[in-house]
Amino acid sequence: MASPSKKIRAKLAKRDGGWFCCWCKQKVREDVPASCKSKATIEHVIPRSEGGVSAMSNYALACLGCNSSRAHAQRRAA
Repeated sequence: MASPSKKIRAKLAKRDGGWFCCWCKQKVREDVPASCKSKATIEHVIPRSEGGVSAMSNYALACLGCNSSRAHAQRRAA
């Protein structure tokens, strides 16, 4: 049985037209190690720290590289 996160990532890929990072537009994958930069992750478009909610309407697929670097960039800009 698929994990809840895996099911959400699949729904996002279907909703958004494929397995692509919402930021860099590179292909993201489920079948790679968790440390791989092309790993599909769930991105909060509006971060929870800025009032964003954990809901499909605020989720997008992102590669691990963009999701990680975006979090650091937002912390530096704050």
